[in-house]
Amino acid sequence: MTEAIKMSSFDDLVSVDEEDLKQALGLEIDDDGNFYDPLAKDLDNDGIPDRYDNDFKDSDYFESTYDVEDNLHAREEKPSILGQISKFKSEEEKDKNQEKSEKGQER
Repeated sequence: MTEAIKMSSFDDLVSVDEEDLKQALGLEIDDDGNFYDPLAKDLDNDGIPDRYDNDFKDSDYFESTYDVEDNLHAREEKPSILGQISKFKSEEEKDKNQEKSEKGQER
């Protein structure tokens, strides 16, 4: 029996079911019988393994890393909040001044 074990290969002694391997570890078996992680590849050549790539079909590094929209560079800039606040304050002051002037004219 020891001679049979010495003469046999690893594949003769161990068998792995591909479905069980995929469910348990997320690994697949290639044509040569090697285990590999299909998400460890970088199919779009952006330098990010597909496991961590938000869009593994898009090769834009910035969009893949930060999960932003495709039209990020084409969008108009939003007005600043401070600018909106100061505009609102000035409109409120104008309204108060108009009310005061109207009250002064009524008297």
